[in-house]
Amino acid sequence: RAQGKFPRLYQLLVSYRESKGYRIVHKGGAMRRLLEALERRECVGIAGDQASRQGIFIDFFGRLALFTTGPFELARITKALIVPGFIHRLRGPFHRLVIEPPIDPAQAKGPQEAVVRWGVERFAEILRQHIERDPAQWLWLHRRWKHTPTRRVLVLSDGKLGHLKQSLTVVQAFKERSTQVSEQIIEVRYRHQLGRILATMWAWLVPGGLVGLRGLRLALQPACFKQLASVYADLIISCGASIAP
Repeated sequence: RAQGKFPRLYQLLVSYRESKGYRIVHKGGAMRRLLEALERRECVGIAGDQASRQGIFIDFFGRLALFTTGPFELARITKALIVPGFIHRLRGPFHRLVIEPPIDPAQAKGPQEAVVRWGVERFAEILRQHIERDPAQWLWLHRRWKHTPTRRVLVLSDGKLGHLKQSLTVVQAFKERSTQVSEQIIEVRYRHQLGRILATMWAWLVPGGLVGLRGLRLALQPACFKQLASVYADLIISCGASIAP
């Protein structure tokens, strides 16, 4: 992305990397150059944990995520091995490089699609294991599940059955469009009436995100706050004025 938007920064990064003996493959005709390098039995490095706009959906931490198939198609065509590598920061400038056993597409049988899926699933599982061991090491700031069809809906209830039914009607409309929609219902319970008034004032008067979780902790009952602070949702649906903040 920096190649087109920030060319001077891009050249600086390239100079750092090539000073260690690497050759950077730039955008435009990259696939041809990667094929040529593999045919010469050279090593090709690819960042394998990036979200992809194209590829295949693989279960990743309980949600479908798009994984690119390019590296595994290259390996199948050129009879190369996929060698998963991970860098773990120890302290300061010190790191530990972990090289996992290679993934050999030649071990899988069947048509091309099945072989590629087998390889991608193996890699996704290895990546998941490394993240689970130390999640803080996975410094990846983009939306890894941006293109997933798996959608999680949070329904905020004010305890009134009519409002809840209205919200669930909207959820049902989403389910009719996609079979991979799940919902969770949390009833919002304030500590007292003053908590509700304060939350409403924060929502209207304070710039977004300024009070954040601290304000919710003061306004909501502890059990309710704990639920809301730990839940993830792609979409939030609610009916009722008391839940507006």
